[in-house]
Amino acid sequence: MRPPTIRNQPSRDRSHAPLWVPRMGDFLSIPLTLALAPIVGFLVGWFFDRRVGTFPWLTIVGLSLGFIGAARELRAALRRAEGPKDKHA
Repeated sequence: MRPPTIRNQPSRDRSHAPLWVPRMGDFLSIPLTLALAPIVGFLVGWFFDRRVGTFPWLTIVGLSLGFIGAARELRAALRRAEGPKDKHA
């Protein structure tokens, strides 16, 4: 049984929305990823540097891995945004 409809209520049909609206969440996550991945890498490297006593080497490695991870995630997000490619072209 369908619920009763209220007059002048906006439709929940999203078919009229622009094509970029469903992808907005993906695009908004990109800056967050680019900022947090190097910070997390730095903090993990710094933590292990303090434990082992090798400062600044593990911090540099962690920061580098954070930048690499952010770049890979950016590349994957851009590929998802492009959509499927026609392999027969």
